[in-house]
Amino acid sequence: MESYQEERVSIAYIRAIKDIYEGALTSVRTYDGATKDFSITVGLHQGLTLSHYHFTLVLDVLTKHIQELAPRCMLFADNVVLLGEWREELNGRLKNWRQALEAYGFHLSKSKTEYMEFNFSKRKTKSTLKVKVGDYIIPQITRFTYLGSIVQNDGEIEADVNHRIQVGWLKWKRVSSVLCDKKVPLKLKESSIRQSSYQRCCIVYNVGQLRANKRIK
Repeated sequence: MESYQEERVSIAYIRAIKDIYEGALTSVRTYDGATKDFSITVGLHQGLTLSHYHFTLVLDVLTKHIQELAPRCMLFADNVVLLGEWREELNGRLKNWRQALEAYGFHLSKSKTEYMEFNFSKRKTKSTLKVKVGDYIIPQITRFTYLGSIVQNDGEIEADVNHRIQVGWLKWKRVSSVLCDKKVPLKLKESSIRQSSYQRCCIVYNVGQLRANKRIK
């Protein structure tokens, strides 16, 4: 709870959080039935809304001494985004983060770490240096998907817009099956129409954005 105290969280909230975790019991459901209850002394409650805030706050406090201003360093839950102008700089920052996390029992996931290099001038780089986490070479990608958005290394947005249009049409097809069904109550159809009109607006907006981007080119 030192992290809460450092962030000046009210003592009343700290006591309430302690009461939630004190004496916590759980069981595991198996094919043969549920196991006996056993105590939880390490980790967070799965499914508890407070767990996300608790983890983010602790991670923010433990890494505060190596964090930089956005967008060079951004945190979202257990995901970290680091930006650097040179590969040497990025390797140094990755090393600092790995050492800082390992000092408190955390580890960077090598299999989930990816590296993307923005090349707006489209010039080939002569550097042969690899971006690494320890001895592991991080794979370089040209597209990165996060929270439903696609980021491209050339700065274009066509892949992201096309993806949003496809998702919008799939949602619209699902709603259409409800609207055309005579067995569905009228009130449910009215709520579906409100939702579908919003989806169609999103589709039209993304199409317009795609056309505008092509005009700029």
